[in-house]
Amino acid sequence: MKKYIPLLLIIAVFILLPQFADAQCSMCRKVASDGANKTTGANVSQNLNSAILYLMAVPYFSLLFIFRKQIAGLYRQWKNSKKMA
Repeated sequence: MKKYIPLLLIIAVFILLPQFADAQCSMCRKVASDGANKTTGANVSQNLNSAILYLMAVPYFSLLFIFRKQIAGLYRQWKNSKKMA
């Protein structure tokens, strides 16, 4: 349990102090702030949200592709354990 204390402290710092976790790049910030001032602000923010979701999804899909055999094996194991129960 003592080896997890530093990890828990780091997680607590990131949760309690979110101003240090500024994840928006300067280009995205400029586009979002300029889009909010124009009449097409909703369209700009919607496109920005779509781009962020696209960039977020690519690593997950690549990990799913890389570990597809392990995931299928876990699914088969889970399915077989439900049949036996």
